Amino acid sequence: MVEDKQENPFEGAMSQLIKFISAKDDSTQLLISHLVSYLEEKGVIDIDDYLEYTEKAKDRLISKINNGSNPEESEQFKLAVQQTFNWHIEDFKKSEN
Repeated sequence: MVEDKQENPFEGAMSQLIKFISAKDDSTQLLISHLVSYLEEKGVIDIDDYLEYTEKAKDRLISKINNGSNPEESEQFKLAVQQTFNWHIEDFKKSEN
């Protein structure tokens, strides 16, 4: 028996969209990190104070995300927020070493 393999017409578009979103997230992260580095270099901010503030902001934001009507989506959003903040904080902790 021959298996009928139909290609999902949206598969290519979804793949491209995922790649675009990923690249956009990476470029946004680079831009924000560059801005923070610039502000530190100019003496506008103290990086240790900024990292402490950012860590507290992450915790505060995560605690305010409620599980509302769709707990699974809330958990996914919490994880995304946590991961994004962690990546940002780690960028600067790595550069200190």
